[in-house]
Amino acid sequence: MFIECFDGCDRDQELQFHHICYGALDVVEERVQAAATSSSGSSSSMESYLGVLFPTEEHIVYGYMTATWIKFLLVVDDRCPLDDNEAMQRFKALHLAYMAAACNPFRERGDAPLISKAFKEQARRAAGLV
Repeated sequence: MFIECFDGCDRDQELQFHHICYGALDVVEERVQAAATSSSGSSSSMESYLGVLFPTEEHIVYGYMTATWIKFLLVVDDRCPLDDNEAMQRFKALHLAYMAAACNPFRERGDAPLISKAFKEQARRAAGLV
């Protein structure tokens, strides 16, 4: 799991984001199961962009899932929500950055987390911070 706080957060805020992300992953799984049961056991018709997963008191959580079941979450401040087109563009940029980093032939394989300076920089761009 790659969690990056771009606005400089302390340890408590980082822990809060972990809880938010794990809760959001539960919502993603519920939506995947609901889509699978509504389409006769096949989730192939499910869209990649999952939209707003849930709002919290201070954040809004958006979700995206690739065809290979890689899940991306974007947690934004509720004072500056994203419209669906903007969120989809950010997720697609993040997805492309992930594919580039994951397909790097010099990357550590196995269960090692995806650690790449280029991926972090592209994630910052996708978040709209660069």
